[in-house]
Amino acid sequence: MKVRINNIGAEPTAYLSEVPEGSEYNLSIVKYHPNQYYGMLEQYLKDGWRDLGTHLYSSKPYHCTISKESFLNKETSYVIAFLKYDKDSQSTHLTSVADRLLYIEEDEKKDFFEVYRIADKMIIEKVEKDEKQKDYY
Repeated sequence: MKVRINNIGAEPTAYLSEVPEGSEYNLSIVKYHPNQYYGMLEQYLKDGWRDLGTHLYSSKPYHCTISKESFLNKETSYVIAFLKYDKDSQSTHLTSVADRLLYIEEDEKKDFFEVYRIADKMIIEKVEKDEKQKDYY
């Protein structure tokens, strides 16, 4: 389940540790923006960063590493909200990440609500489809 309108999108939530039960119905709503590192790998190496294989390292001004994957994509994204299905209420719940929703651009607000509407519908349809399959078997 994925949807994108301009700089706002919804995609499956990525988990760094144990994946919670029922998470197949959770989506992250993200804001895309240009990646400041895209195409800059050679410049960083010229500026004295050391290539450690999967990362670059610099001790100046602070000890810092950057994943080399950071240089590959023209854009990146960050999560502004989570849309989760609640089995008890049989509906979705939207949770903002801190105050990020307050700072999306005016023209992005319309896109946000359209992505939210579409993502909500996708989740509900997936739940209904999965429930029908359970009843079938």
